[in-house]
Amino acid sequence: RSSASRRPFPIYTIDDPMLRMYSVKGCVNSDSAWAPISKDTLPDLKELVEKSKPLLDYMKEKDGRDPTISNAADIADNIINMVISLLLVIELKEESSKLQIGKRQAFGLGKEVRSFIGKFIDTDYKADQAKFYSSSANRCKMTLQSALAGLFDTSKWPGWTKEKLGLETPIPYTIDDPMLRMYSVKGCVNSDSAWAPISKDTLPDLKELVEKSKPLLDYMKEVRD
Repeated sequence: RSSASRRPFPIYTIDDPMLRMYSVKGCVNSDSAWAPISKDTLPDLKELVEKSKPLLDYMKEKDGRDPTISNAADIADNIINMVISLLLVIELKEESSKLQIGKRQAFGLGKEVRSFIGKFIDTDYKADQAKFYSSSANRCKMTLQSALAGLFDTSKWPGWTKEKLGLETPIPYTIDDPMLRMYSVKGCVNSDSAWAPISKDTLPDLKELVEKSKPLLDYMKEVRD
């Protein structure tokens, strides 16, 4: 891909003390709070350990992890995610051969999000539970529509089939270019300045590409004119 087709990657911060405190080492309060779970000392966990002893012993023998319910749950989560991904790939290959790859990937993403959040939001869309955003780019709106079809139950959508991936769904969404597609927002001096080297082909790689592609670019100009 040329530099012209690239877009800046979003920057995010990994903050385990805020979002995954149980994995932060050396915090006495956190370790104390999690100990009954991680060490299986809760009454229900003690009972489950007894019932699951053959499985936990097998896990320790094959994987080397301590035979705790927490470790067994981690392994189970990994297996479930792998199975879901495999089933989704098989389903898409068999039933969605006519769909574009990008739409199928977005649909699969929606399925994975659903498997992660479970019943945190209903399978039927409710406006007070979730909001969705897209930029004004058609490809982005199509991606969102495909992902929503994977996230929610489509059986109640009149006339909807997988052949309609990327087309409008009953789920409302907001187009917000200042949040998601700033380079298309007119009148922002800082944004225009940041994008100018790309949009005007002044980057060294783009200058070279323009020279190599001159016959094609001239033809495009002729056709447009």
